[in-house]
Amino acid sequence: MSNMSAEIDREATVPFHLKLFYKVGSFHRPEEFIPNSVLPPHYLELSTWLSCTLRELSHFLSSSLPSILPDPAIGTRLSFRLIFPDTRNASSSGPGRYMSKDIGSIVVGDGGLGLLSDEGEGKAGLGTAGEPDKTLQDARFIIGDYVA
Repeated sequence: MSNMSAEIDREATVPFHLKLFYKVGSFHRPEEFIPNSVLPPHYLELSTWLSCTLRELSHFLSSSLPSILPDPAIGTRLSFRLIFPDTRNASSSGPGRYMSKDIGSIVVGDGGLGLLSDEGEGKAGLGTAGEPDKTLQDARFIIGDYVA
């Protein structure tokens, strides 16, 4: 976990609901998240905390949907982007719009044993390239934002 993050006691803190959208080969466009419309169809739902890391999101995604990763998955980059409402340019004359910001990425198996390992929740398998220990809190995630 980054030094910027406050320590979160996961035993005492209630988790929040997160929609983790996924797409192979590219990111969802912010225009796909128009308020009061149908959200993009491919997402996973999870309960988590602001201290959730990119490594944990990658492990959740890869263990929930192993078929979306190539075989072998070693060397596959999983990139994450924050999708959030544009509050700076909000207008009362129409639907709001969403903005996006890159959070970071990790490479599966970089310096490790592969996608999954027996050594504690796949940490050895979800590599060290990128920012695997970056948290949602580090990315300035606010409950209600999306991760894609």
